[in-house]
Amino acid sequence: MNEVKTEKKKSSKLLVALLILVLLASLIPLSPVLAKYITQRKKPENLVLTNYFYFRSNYLSADFTVDEQTNEITGPVIPVSVGTSDVVIELYNFADALRMSDIDVNYELTLSKPTGSTASLSSTQGMLEKNALSTDTIYLSGLEPGQRYEVRGVAEYGPTGYRVELAAAFVVAGANPVAHYAVIDGHGYTGANSDFAELFVWTEGSAQGAVSITIPSGWVLDPTENETSLGLYSSHTYRLFKTSNSASALSDAVFSNKISVGGTIATSETP
Repeated sequence: MNEVKTEKKKSSKLLVALLILVLLASLIPLSPVLAKYITQRKKPENLVLTNYFYFRSNYLSADFTVDEQTNEITGPVIPVSVGTSDVVIELYNFADALRMSDIDVNYELTLSKPTGSTASLSSTQGMLEKNALSTDTIYLSGLEPGQRYEVRGVAEYGPTGYRVELAAAFVVAGANPVAHYAVIDGHGYTGANSDFAELFVWTEGSAQGAVSITIPSGWVLDPTENETSLGLYSSHTYRLFKTSNSASALSDAVFSNKISVGGTIATSETP
C-alpha cells in the first residue's frame, strides 16, 4: 500500500515539474518584451513620444529650405515693409489648445545678418514650460532697409536625441521701388521664336501692387492666369501664347516700358 502512495507522489511531482517547464518555455519568447517593459517602467523618459514635443513659431518654419551651395535660407522668406525696424517672433510648445509638450522645451536661436549690422534678437535661448500653453516673444530689432536677415532655432530633447529645427529669412524692402522682367520662350531660350513664351516678373525694394502688362499684337495672356498683383520681394511667371503666325518673336525689348508693378515701371534684367 505504501508503495502505491509513493508512486503516486512521484507521479504528481513529475507532473508539476513538467508543467513548470512548459510554462517557462512559453515565456521565453516574451522575455525581451518583458525586459523592455520593465526597463521602461524604471526609466519613464524612455516613454516620451515625439508627438508630445512641440516647437513651433508664427514665422519660423520646420519646413524651411536652403540653398545647397550657400546654405542661405530660400524659404520661407518673410517680406518686411520699408520703415519697419522690428519684427515680433513668437515661439510655442503646442500644436493647438489640446496638444502641448509634456516636457520642458529648451531652445536656442541664432541670427545671421549683414556685416556691420546692429540687428539683434532680444533673447537667444529660453525654455517653454511643459504641460501648459507656453509662448515666448522674441524681438528681432535694428532692421535696415534693403537688408536680409536669417533666424534659426533649435530645440532638442536630450534623452532621445529628438530634434526640431525652425528657420526663416526676413527681407526688408529697400527705400526705392524696383521691378524687373525677363522673357523666356517655350524652349528656355531668351527672345527666341516659339508658339508660347514665359514672362518672368519680380519685385525688389519697396515695389508692390497691381501688375500691368501691355501684350504685343498676335499674342495673348494665358486665360487661366489670375495673378494680378505682386507683393514685396515676390515674383510670378506669366505664360503667353501666339495667336497669329505673323506675330513677332517676343524679347525683352518688346516689353520695354510695357510692364509695371504698383506704378513702378519694370526694367529688363537677367533673373
